[in-house]
Amino acid sequence: MTKTRDLADLGGGFIQTGTGAVQRTVESKLQDVVSVKDFGAVGNGVADDTSSIQNALNQVGSGGILYIPKGTYLVSSQLSNTVTGPLKVIAEPGTVFNATSSTDYAGLRLQGSLGTATNLSSNVTTGKTSISVGSVTGLAVGDWIVIQSTTNFVPEVTENLGSGEFARISGISGNTLSLSTGLSLDYLAVTTTVSKLNGFPIEIENLTIQRNLDNAVGFDIYRAHGVRLTNCSVTGAKERSIWIRTCVDVDIVNCKTTAAYTASYSTNYGVALDNAQHVRIDGGTYRAGRHGIKIGADADKVTSSYIEIKNATVGNTLDPASATWALDCHDTADYVTVDSCTVSNGIGIQARNCVITNNKVVHGSETNAYNTMIYWWPYTSNGSAIIKNNYLVQTGSASVVGVRFNLGVSTITGLTANSVFIADNTFIDVNTAIGVAAWDDSNSKLRNLVISGNMIVNPAAYAIRVHDSSNRTVRTIDTTAIETNNMQGKVEFYHAGVVTRFLSNTVNGLNTFNRVDFYCSGDVDVTQNSFTAFTSSNGLNIDSKYAEVVNVSSNIHKNNSGSVAVSFPRQKITSGWAFIGASASSSQVPQYGQWTVNDIIFDISPSAGSYIGWICSTAGYGIKGAWTTATSYSVGHQVTNGGKLYRAVTAGTSGATAPTHTSGEASDGSVTWEFITSVATTAVFNQFGAILP
Repeated sequence: MTKTRDLADLGGGFIQTGTGAVQRTVESKLQDVVSVKDFGAVGNGVADDTSSIQNALNQVGSGGILYIPKGTYLVSSQLSNTVTGPLKVIAEPGTVFNATSSTDYAGLRLQGSLGTATNLSSNVTTGKTSISVGSVTGLAVGDWIVIQSTTNFVPEVTENLGSGEFARISGISGNTLSLSTGLSLDYLAVTTTVSKLNGFPIEIENLTIQRNLDNAVGFDIYRAHGVRLTNCSVTGAKERSIWIRTCVDVDIVNCKTTAAYTASYSTNYGVALDNAQHVRIDGGTYRAGRHGIKIGADADKVTSSYIEIKNATVGNTLDPASATWALDCHDTADYVTVDSCTVSNGIGIQARNCVITNNKVVHGSETNAYNTMIYWWPYTSNGSAIIKNNYLVQTGSASVVGVRFNLGVSTITGLTANSVFIADNTFIDVNTAIGVAAWDDSNSKLRNLVISGNMIVNPAAYAIRVHDSSNRTVRTIDTTAIETNNMQGKVEFYHAGVVTRFLSNTVNGLNTFNRVDFYCSGDVDVTQNSFTAFTSSNGLNIDSKYAEVVNVSSNIHKNNSGSVAVSFPRQKITSGWAFIGASASSSQVPQYGQWTVNDIIFDISPSAGSYIGWICSTAGYGIKGAWTTATSYSVGHQVTNGGKLYRAVTAGTSGATAPTHTSGEASDGSVTWEFITSVATTAVFNQFGAILP
């Protein structure tokens, strides 16, 4: 027999089980959770529940729990509340707000505010854990503050988005605020203000919002901290499905957005993160007409940073005409991580620092603005990128680049990137697997480029193309290291690095006119590589007219029409098996380059009775002889005329006008000659290593 107790038995009260529980009124207990049905909501998809839900929101706006039983609730206008206490909105799975008839901007808007701004009293730099302000009135330990500067994070003035960040107060002494973590940016006192974030935690679970409007938003969460959206979804919001703006400490877990492209608005975003920091998107599917996920900033002047996106599916393939990346990070951002996601139509990152790892990126018949699957091009200096262990496959006919790097744009000069690390990725059927794009700003610089451990299969154009400057004497990359890659196709280095190392790579030419080309200045080191199936060219070609030191050592050449062509180093070839063209013979000495004592050149085809090569015994220039008319010259040949030394920069038969210039380049009527020096000593070489007949 079941024992029951009615309200009369309880004496109008309620006692929770457990030691120490106290009696409460039943009315008080039931008010712990507010239900939309307490205010008359029906949830049958027919009755207009807008006012009932709004009244329920008003009841919990100062803090509380709003419960929404399963059902379809017709919503005809925007639901909103200024939240002044912690708020939870818990819907039963399958709950829908049908706002397809609403012409208002947002489906559900929940927001906080900013307190009165106070000035920063003195300049502060990155890493500082305290700041001085004009007033601490209204501030307390544990508060979140917003630091906002009119100084742009990006060195341009077209957008005026400024820069800034959130910080939490850990102590107050006078007008000095101690912060729980160090600052991420530098701030000038004359351009910076500090405000309290009058926002509170907002949590929403299991709620679907339906929209059907071009200028429409699903969830709009503004000026809050501790935001949690779990198992929520939005359909038909063709501007922004989930909009998180000026918020800190955000989790978006297993949510879903679906919206078609509209030409009316360029902000067709699934999730839009503006002025948001410490955000985690974990799981879920995010599709929209333009960007499935977009990261950026607006007039609230906070730099979006510390964004982690993992285990998500991101796309914008609902309309290929959107012509941009599915996951797009704008320039006012920093420290962005994309990990273990599946992305269609590409990832574009302009953040200063980024980590892109363990993703699958598929590019079908769609296109994007730069036809690139992963593109990092920062607009601010001193950042780095790690692009590692991604799987990139092209399934459509569009001509795309797998991973691409570019430093800024033509309107922003003098940028510096610390390092680009592209490692352990797999590229299938892309047009060019890895491209370091061209820039001609001699004041910009990449300090380190590492391309390592990648697998590149069947590229239509290039496996790797590093092409950073049309002026090869401007060294815009300090160090380039290409190591332990296994690749097919063509490799080209048309850049001006201080040091370029190509070590322990395996390259298959696919039996076509592919090869590994170096058109470099600086030092070039090509060691312990394998070149196979370059049937229509040399496996390795070094046009070292602009190079300083060239080392070609211990490489394996198999099934190639030739092995190595090294032409015309500016100074010397050193260390190991540095091969010259097959026409070299035991009686020939260099007619190009500048050489020092003990420099060695090996004959590529020594024969019995000849010598292994030559060794320099007197430092100087390799000189073909005096310039003469109607003579055949190759690029790099050096000649004298009137005591001056010139180098051929074009090949051909010399004309009738002897070179006499003392700077730059000039033509003799056919061959162009570069002036080298007015005083030229001829290098002396001796044969060594006699080969017995």
